[in-house]
Amino acid sequence: MTLQRIEEHRKAQGLIIASDEAGCGPWAGPLVVCAASAPPGWTDARIQDSKRFSGKAKEGQREALYDEIVKDPRFIFTVIIVESDAVDRMGVYRANQFGHKAALRGTVDKVSAPALIVVDGKLPVETFDLGSNIIALPKADALVRECSLASIIAKVVHDRLMREHDKTYPGYGFAEHKGYGTEQHEAALDKLGICPIHRRSFSPIKKREEGLPKSQNIFDLMDEFLNE
Repeated sequence: MTLQRIEEHRKAQGLIIASDEAGCGPWAGPLVVCAASAPPGWTDARIQDSKRFSGKAKEGQREALYDEIVKDPRFIFTVIIVESDAVDRMGVYRANQFGHKAALRGTVDKVSAPALIVVDGKLPVETFDLGSNIIALPKADALVRECSLASIIAKVVHDRLMREHDKTYPGYGFAEHKGYGTEQHEAALDKLGICPIHRRSFSPIKKREEGLPKSQNIFDLMDEFLNE
């Protein structure tokens, strides 16, 4: 019924705004949410859920597609970046909810026509204060092309931020694993300790922080040295 409602709206040349996020699960770095719209009648066979762009070659395709999208004025979007310390304060669920709500409001304010809003996942959209023409749809990033569009934008922004963090905090492998919990990331934590962009509310990081004396955290030692 939900998909039917979306398709009926689309056939009537109605505007659709959809939101998706990247970076809910990583141990480090920001959560990025995008809400995007495309012109009625638009379609592009290359647009698909960002998770389907796996592997180095396909990541390059996703990056090139992103660069093309952001230069095209037909696409209207808003990106919200929730930094790791805010994720810790709010909790990842509330941080994700906040990001979707803020991104959607930003895009709604930019468009001139009423829109059907589609939110990926099972978020409580009735609390978003965006009217009744809003739907929460699990797997929307694979089912609704505007959500796939938002997915690609959010993922590329997230990954580019993590590559920048890799330069600031070398040795963790952020450019490769993008903050997710991998063997490489675990080994780096064993060697270097926790850095400022790690999510201290996440269990693997919280346990390490509680179990490590301050003197064993290289970034705490740097702070102590600089503040002497």
